[in-house]
Amino acid sequence: MAKAPKVREGDPSPAQVQIQERFLLASRYAKSVVQGQDQGIRDAYTAALRTRQNLYSRPVEDFMSPPVVKIIGTSNYTGVSGSGISVRAVDDFRVTGVQLEIYTANGTLLEKGNAEQ
Repeated sequence: MAKAPKVREGDPSPAQVQIQERFLLASRYAKSVVQGQDQGIRDAYTAALRTRQNLYSRPVEDFMSPPVVKIIGTSNYTGVSGSGISVRAVDDFRVTGVQLEIYTANGTLLEKGNAEQ
């Protein structure tokens, strides 16, 4: 048997607070999946369970690991609002949406919108 951990002294660091907040949001998301508010997403997570995983831990893991953008293709972008930009984003479960924002070099927002699949 191991000794109990020591009581933490002092306040958590800003990084620790940020992680705690993300985990709280992940926990709330997982609870909504388990409670079955959206049966389709519940079924999708059930089908994606790995060995020794349950319906609570899988959505927590998914929430804590955001999608990664692998490729941004601007060859079809002409500078005209609405011209094409391709994005390849991957996730361990699924990517539900991608939002693009285009800024000038000095930080002025030129255009933003949701990507189409």
